[in-house]
Amino acid sequence: MESITNWIETIGTAVDVFGVAILLLGIMLAIGRYLLNRPANPYRRYRTAIGQSLLLGLEVLVAADIVKTIAITPTLMSISVLGLLVVIRT
Repeated sequence: MESITNWIETIGTAVDVFGVAILLLGIMLAIGRYLLNRPANPYRRYRTAIGQSLLLGLEVLVAADIVKTIAITPTLMSISVLGLLVVIRT
């Protein structure tokens, strides 16, 4: 049972890292496109690209929290904290 818990923790951490990577990569790509391309309405496209990367990254981070909370410590307190995190992030 302990090895399964370790695997789930590792998977949750990997998904966390993936979510942060999505956020950072999306922001860097948006900045790069803003500085290099200068489309017709640059600020609106920049804002849209930042928003898309934030949404995707936060969804992945919420998924990681769900995996870690439900699979590792399914107590009423941890589920309440998870619900609060989901409300705050959305």
